[in-house]
Amino acid sequence: MASLDFKRQGGFFSMIPIPILMLLGLLYYVLDPTARLFCLSHRDASDIRKRVLILRTDSIGDFVIWLDAAKELRTIYPSEEYKVTLLASQDWAGLAKSLPYWDEVIAIDR
Repeated sequence: MASLDFKRQGGFFSMIPIPILMLLGLLYYVLDPTARLFCLSHRDASDIRKRVLILRTDSIGDFVIWLDAAKELRTIYPSEEYKVTLLASQDWAGLAKSLPYWDEVIAIDR
């Protein structure tokens, strides 16, 4: 019977003792589904629309060129049935918020 050899590679987790890593894994296993249930239970119950997330983290020129395609998103995903959220680069998120093609704009610093 082959024995299990837990040789540790370098990196951040090599500094943490194995029993602590096992405990952290167990906590994640127990708490992660609980956190998901908590988040789902606090959603706005009146908004039963399906959700669409669009990721655009490119430069402003690429965003402006893409706007013609963005107009068509509302024909594909009508606002009565879908909530469209744009995850946008912080550089042009202000411009995106002024456009009617999505319901929400979340700015991120890439």
